[in-house]
Amino acid sequence: MTAGVSDVSANTSSRVEVYVDGESLFTGQVDLGKPRELKLRVENGLRLRIAYSDPEDSCETGDLLLADPTLTR
Repeated sequence: MTAGVSDVSANTSSRVEVYVDGESLFTGQVDLGKPRELKLRVENGLRLRIAYSDPEDSCETGDLLLADPTLTR
């Protein structure tokens, strides 16, 4: 999966958190113009949760985009 901030976003960064069955698999920041490719192991998982928030806790979160979600064996 690729995570990034929209080119038309008023703000330039976002914090992304990915959980499977309540266990954190990824927490990190994505910035405008610098998408991140996330390769996470989700085998035997039942519930996937993706959350996003402002990395500076100032209520100015960038518009998060998620692309190319792919499951492989």
